[in-house]
Amino acid sequence: MINKNAKTYETGERIISEGDDATNTYIILSGTVCISIEKDGKTVTLANLGIGDMFGESALFGNNKYGANVDVTETTTLIVISPEDFKEKLESCDPMIQNMFKILMERLNKTNKALVDSETRTFMDVIFV
Repeated sequence: MINKNAKTYETGERIISEGDDATNTYIILSGTVCISIEKDGKTVTLANLGIGDMFGESALFGNNKYGANVDVTETTTLIVISPEDFKEKLESCDPMIQNMFKILMERLNKTNKALVDSETRTFMDVIFV
């Protein structure tokens, strides 16, 4: 059964571009995607994701822009989750779960920013020498 909010993308399509307005979050039902950023004129792969993985979560937490590119590496079907859908689900959870989730997402955002600001530069210098 395909979710009514499912959408399929073909190999080579870009789902999200870094800096796009953050409007939805996605869960991969089938296929694979590559998460990358452009830094100093070079492409840095942050992750390769497959079935069951989620991306675009910045849309759920009030971030205005996506922080990375997402490209389809194998025809991919995704569940599209709007912030409104997510908010409805989260509000039905126990308050302890709501707070724990919020704290974990704040930590993840800080970690991702630190990675891009520091280690990515070192990683790129090693890879692209």
